[in-house]
Amino acid sequence: MSAPAWDDWAPAQGWDAFAAHAALSDALWDGLSEGEGGWHYLNPTSELSIWECEADGSALLIEYRDERIVRLQCDGGRARAHLAAVAAAFGLRAGQAASPPAD
Repeated sequence: MSAPAWDDWAPAQGWDAFAAHAALSDALWDGLSEGEGGWHYLNPTSELSIWECEADGSALLIEYRDERIVRLQCDGGRARAHLAAVAAAFGLRAGQAASPPAD
């Protein structure tokens, strides 16, 4: 069985032209919590946040640079459902990533 493909999510105009980084970040984090929330938070670097769903192992990756989002990825399951709901409000589109995020 192969691992699920990672999807990149981005605004049509690209991250550099996107103006709602703080609002998008807040919306993404809303509903993601550890413990009873069913998510596990990983913060391997100051610029990378990963939320892993405890129920299905799916993950949401948010990469920041200077408090601006520069990469947003997920690999399916509940992570994709959460991201898709938020993305619609911000006009983000999904496309398959060239490769999974680096460890």
